[in-house]
Amino acid sequence: MVIAPIIFAQEELLAEVWILTAFIPLVIATGGNVGAQSATVVIRGLATGEVNPKRALAIVSREVGIGAIMGVALGTVALGMAYAFGRNLEAAAVVGMTLMGISVMATLVGGALPFIFRLLKIDPALVSAPFITTVLDIFGVALYFGIARMVMGL
Repeated sequence: MVIAPIIFAQEELLAEVWILTAFIPLVIATGGNVGAQSATVVIRGLATGEVNPKRALAIVSREVGIGAIMGVALGTVALGMAYAFGRNLEAAAVVGMTLMGISVMATLVGGALPFIFRLLKIDPALVSAPFITTVLDIFGVALYFGIARMVMGL
């Protein structure tokens, strides 16, 4: 319900650069999947005792580094695919940059939220994935269109 108005507000942009519409599901899926995976790694570590909450900053930093590497890989592949489908280098760059950005943001959110939930005495395993997916879906779509407007000059 939050994403629909964001997309509706992009009618002019999407009419001009229609290929961007095809990659909205990829942006949404990437954020949720990457964030949930980071949360799973941290939650498992907390449950087994392999992760010490006192090292939360170091662990989240490591996750963000992994997200950056994954983002570059995903972004590069997506850039190539988007260009192959739409023959529009600017639109392809938007897709690639968004996947890089959402991968970093997803690992930050996914890595940090289990520590925050634990601090609040909420079982991270019960709330992390749905919360992370929802937050990153909204953030991902907003990031996507923000980058698109910047790159396309609209």
